[in-house]
Amino acid sequence: MEQLSDLKGKRLGISSIEGNSGYVALLLAERMSWDPIQDISIMQNGNNIEALRDGRVDALIASDREYAAALNEGFPVLLETSSWGEPLAGNSVHVAPEWLQDPNNRDIALRFLKATIEGIALFHQDRTLALNVLEKWHGITDREYANKIYENGRWIPRKPYPCYDGIVKTMARYDSLEMRKHVPADFYDDSLIRELDQSGFIDNLYNSAEPTSR
Repeated sequence: MEQLSDLKGKRLGISSIEGNSGYVALLLAERMSWDPIQDISIMQNGNNIEALRDGRVDALIASDREYAAALNEGFPVLLETSSWGEPLAGNSVHVAPEWLQDPNNRDIALRFLKATIEGIALFHQDRTLALNVLEKWHGITDREYANKIYENGRWIPRKPYPCYDGIVKTMARYDSLEMRKHVPADFYDDSLIRELDQSGFIDNLYNSAEPTSR
């Protein structure tokens, strides 16, 4: 395949229909005016390089790592979905609302969030450290491959607020009687990130000039 239109009638690999890649697949079908059932086969558990390499899928909605692996193996990129500028409600930390109401648990959650934000700051400011982490903890010794993963991850926001617009759009795309019982705020609690942001904690992590290590 050389262009996106060639994907009609083919198999598109995703993780699950309820996940981020499933959302993108449905959005792709909509943008191409395709029936997601009749015009394309959306294959769950198929968004991995092995499925693409073995021919079990013809294309995939790739994660950062799978995207880098596909580039490394010379597979063509049919579309950079980031060019759409679509908000996407992605990864999050899940806890029960009742659990968070306990002051001790709230402190645990706050410290976890602080550590996560510190990790994001290190990622954005020290490429060499990020590549060393990929090598030590993920076994990725190929620096060209690791650099591709890193570059594709630079979209990670420095202030990880909930993707408010993405949540609204997700609710609309997966519309149902049960979904209509909820409002967007039922699916997030941004009080902790707001507390950290307003305290200056996040900005202070970026006060120094960013290293340019490669």
